[in-house]
Amino acid sequence: MILRFWLVFGILFVGIAWYLMVPASPPPHQAVARSFTEEYREAGLLPPPGGAVESEEIEHDVFEVPPTDAERVPPGEEEGAGLEILAQGTAAEVDAALAGTMAGKMAKEVVLEMSEWRFAQPRLDLATGDIVRLTVRNSGNTPHEFMIMSKGAMEGVTYRLARADWNLTEHEAVVEKSFLLPGEEVQIAFRVKQPGMWMYMCMFPYHMQLGMMGMLMASGDGGAPMQMEGDSNKMKM
Repeated sequence: MILRFWLVFGILFVGIAWYLMVPASPPPHQAVARSFTEEYREAGLLPPPGGAVESEEIEHDVFEVPPTDAERVPPGEEEGAGLEILAQGTAAEVDAALAGTMAGKMAKEVVLEMSEWRFAQPRLDLATGDIVRLTVRNSGNTPHEFMIMSKGAMEGVTYRLARADWNLTEHEAVVEKSFLLPGEEVQIAFRVKQPGMWMYMCMFPYHMQLGMMGMLMASGDGGAPMQMEGDSNKMKM
């Protein structure tokens, strides 16, 4: 009887020890969930990267600033003149526009990634005289817009945010790409003609407020970053 008890006890002990000491098999590998963008494209509901075409038929002029607000909304066109846009479009279109020019040979290549809800580079530091070939790429999962606006025009938008009778789609921009689908990119070639500050952002509703905004700073010479009080986040190309 005692022998039978110890035999049963020994079997139970070995079984429990084996269960506790031998690691369980890892769970089967689970496939990474696909984004809704991929599913929409497979279903034919969304064009592939580069497949969307903007229509010029719905383009409209910027509304005039009401006289009573003129002093509150700084002008933007004059400040925007500090950037000379040389070309904008696909890589092939920019190649064609710059072919055989000195600007094409001297251009600095810069890649700016955008996603939810940020730009990979929150600040770009340039110098007067720089020629830049900027590639803006949507690496996120939702459509985005890309704009470069002067400081004055940006202050005008900030003022309009508090005005219920102004349409936020009315703005002046130095550069505007109305939408970039996930995986798409646009190239902009420009020359910095004078020192200054410009803002780049996505102006889709609430995208900018969530963090999709950055600064383009141009110093007077030598490419030294423009000093700003309390600024320790400088990005030098």
